[in-house]
Amino acid sequence: MAKVLVGLTGSVSVYKSINVLRLLEKRGHSVKAVLTESAQKFVNPLLVSSTIKGEVYTDVDFWGKGKSIHIDLARWAELIAVVPCTANTISKIRYGIADNLLTSTILAFRGPLLIAPAMHQEMWLNPEIQNSVEYLKEFRGVFVSGPERGVLASGETGCGRLLREEFIVEDIEAALKGSPLKGYKILLCYGRTEEPVDAVRVITNRSSGLMGYYIAKAVKEYGGKLIQVMGETSVPPYERDEIVRVKTAEEMLNSVEKYLEQADVFIMAAAVSDYRSEHQYSEKLKKGEKLTIELVPTKDILKTVAPLKREGQIFVGFALETSNLESYAKKKLEEKNLDIIVGNYASAMGSEFSSGLVIDKNGGIEEFSNLSKEALAIKIVEKIIKLVK
Repeated sequence: MAKVLVGLTGSVSVYKSINVLRLLEKRGHSVKAVLTESAQKFVNPLLVSSTIKGEVYTDVDFWGKGKSIHIDLARWAELIAVVPCTANTISKIRYGIADNLLTSTILAFRGPLLIAPAMHQEMWLNPEIQNSVEYLKEFRGVFVSGPERGVLASGETGCGRLLREEFIVEDIEAALKGSPLKGYKILLCYGRTEEPVDAVRVITNRSSGLMGYYIAKAVKEYGGKLIQVMGETSVPPYERDEIVRVKTAEEMLNSVEKYLEQADVFIMAAAVSDYRSEHQYSEKLKKGEKLTIELVPTKDILKTVAPLKREGQIFVGFALETSNLESYAKKKLEEKNLDIIVGNYASAMGSEFSSGLVIDKNGGIEEFSNLSKEALAIKIVEKIIKLVK
């Protein structure tokens, strides 16, 4: 795993950085921390050092030890992340001001740098800060994680809130991997659709949406941009980038047709109802004698949009079967103009694990057995990366 140096600066949200440090260590990274003088107005170095295994440094170490500690730290780190990063520190990095241990280390560092801005909306939207952030992104290759919109320290709602800790860690992972999906937009459909029968009853399935959730996380950990078209799920939505909620197969198809043109990759991981009631009753059907409902097929989303696939666009589909998985998956791969198909056995539905195979358009087949859906998601995204590159 990687060596990550985390800089903590003087924002009221700095207490959240402790969780970032712990999450990084939990993922196996070696972590050290540097606190600026203003950060210590909010958190004590002893608190930080008590919660992580790695060393914690302050300006006392910078000025008092008589060693080139900033050079040592710059050579040690494989990535530096400033969490949170104040307007003051953004400006210092932009103009090469090195008046404390953190900014001096950054000036001497030659690896990937990530900043997680946190400040009031008026400060974040100030043209000087926006220009500095754009400069750092364009000319220094700095990764910017957040900020997000939410309740600010002032009690007002606006953009400038520190991004959620687990999302910052995902962005750090992406930066460590070189963000191979940076600049790519991924349209991801997941969850189950529901076809109404009457005012309260629906035709649906037992899909949890967990596979799609993990694919969304994996996309972000490789630096991609998401458009999530979500049906109903048994897990909370992955709350990053754009989210479009739908219920029926028709609504999902309409959303796919709307966003497909702007997507570089289309991943169809949704469990779409194959049938709908020919007639939807506006009132609740009363319990009584035997009831017969006429079912008609819904539109096959992948098959419908296959003719819209443009040159260089990647399509990924899923096949869920109880038997003859490989033959059915190969048939769907060809019929629906897919680049990759993931075949799962029905036991995967509602489970944390899956067994099956991944087939690509070149005939490659990779089987997997009782693999966690999180690990499978990474495998799928890594195969996509090979295709887009």
